[in-house]
Amino acid sequence: VLDGDGNAVPVGGVGELCLSGGSLARGYLGRPGLTAERFVPDPYGPSGSRLYRTGDRCRQRGDGTVEFLGRFDDQVKLRGYRIELGEIEAALRSCRGVRGAAAHLWGAGAERRLVGYAVGESLNGQALRSELEARLPSALVPSVVTVLDRLPLTGAGKLDRQALPEPEAAVSGRVAPRDEREATLLAIWRAVLGRADLGVTDNFFEAGGDSISALRVVAAARRDGLAEITLDRLFEQPVIETLVTVSSRDLVGPSNIFKLNASTSSKRLFCIHPGFGLVAEYRLLAEAVEDLSQVLGVACPTFTEPDWRPPSFGELASDYVQRIRQVQPSGPYRLLGWSLGGWVAHEMARILESSGEAVEFLGLVEVQATTARPDEARDTPGLEEDEREFLRSAVFDGGGGATLDQLDYTAGLLAGLSDRHALSSVDTALTVWWASGVHGRSSVEMDWAARTSKRVTSLSIEASHLDIVRQPDFHRSLVRELGRL
Repeated sequence: VLDGDGNAVPVGGVGELCLSGGSLARGYLGRPGLTAERFVPDPYGPSGSRLYRTGDRCRQRGDGTVEFLGRFDDQVKLRGYRIELGEIEAALRSCRGVRGAAAHLWGAGAERRLVGYAVGESLNGQALRSELEARLPSALVPSVVTVLDRLPLTGAGKLDRQALPEPEAAVSGRVAPRDEREATLLAIWRAVLGRADLGVTDNFFEAGGDSISALRVVAAARRDGLAEITLDRLFEQPVIETLVTVSSRDLVGPSNIFKLNASTSSKRLFCIHPGFGLVAEYRLLAEAVEDLSQVLGVACPTFTEPDWRPPSFGELASDYVQRIRQVQPSGPYRLLGWSLGGWVAHEMARILESSGEAVEFLGLVEVQATTARPDEARDTPGLEEDEREFLRSAVFDGGGGATLDQLDYTAGLLAGLSDRHALSSVDTALTVWWASGVHGRSSVEMDWAARTSKRVTSLSIEASHLDIVRQPDFHRSLVRELGRL
């Protein structure tokens, strides 16, 4: 089982099943292009030998058996979300009266959208879509479901996705802007998200927005004379028709803490920002656990309090503890952090424990348990040029100006503080999620075992470091872990 670079994935990791050996065919008859794609040099065999890339996503278990997870060609990405078409098709097939189903990405560029197809008697596409809204995360719900007499098949009897017909036009529920302010904001949203199909009742984050695009909206709104459209207001009112009418912010607490779902539960999960300081990436997670817990995103205060600058990483964590205690004065507390946010959550847990408070859940998502090296710490708060370039290309995706400067300052400040921080130990059990193919389960458990006196539970998710918190598998796993508390 190999990763995309031909390296063997660790036990428990997810990769592609590859076959080799003396009985392997030499290729596809009369199809040199497909042969070159699938029959590739075997890095583990004798010179000149080949292995066959099956396209099957698999995981090798500890006992040596191989677990089939699906096909790589059924996995797609849309607006940064990794989508399993098979999961949508299974949900459609479970709807009453559906005999067959397919999901597909239709269109190109900004017009690319997820669509569904269903086969059965007396089916209504809009009713099926409404049923999917109750079963699937919003990122997995097709924009439209088209009813067919039958699904197109290849000569081998498999679904022929390329022969699927053009989907029916979605039932238009878009509300046009009613005044100049709404029109200005809608034009900004459409430009930032690259979508022409938005109205003033669409949710910015459900339409594909994230932390970085939210910053771009705020910067563009300020440029166009809408200085009152601030980051905190956009996070809490992500629909234009309500955003333009809100004259004062309904505070959850401190200016950097945002309520990310509408849960009425008495339980609260505080999700700490990653290294670029923002929290919109937790919104799908918040939606997934809404029945179990409120989710409060803890963003870096630099975006709402420009003069905020703690002298050390420990002071940063201590400041965050004071802020969450304004929302929840006493424990037990639930904390979760992704990337650098995991370090912050871990230090917050230590501070809470030292003050006599209980921490009943500490979740760490793609967090390295490495020890800082103060002798290598940077002297200035700004990012190095290679780090700034990464932020621009991998996270910010081409934005610029004051918005990128905000990110640069915040990410550089956080990196500089973490450079000088050494992880301590806590008395809370740890739940650690890691991106499969990046780390081995045993190494994750060993690294974090030294940072807690309790157990470490490590869980593998098929994802990259940058998109793990958006993945449905991670959301389902988190629901299971919170449900056990």
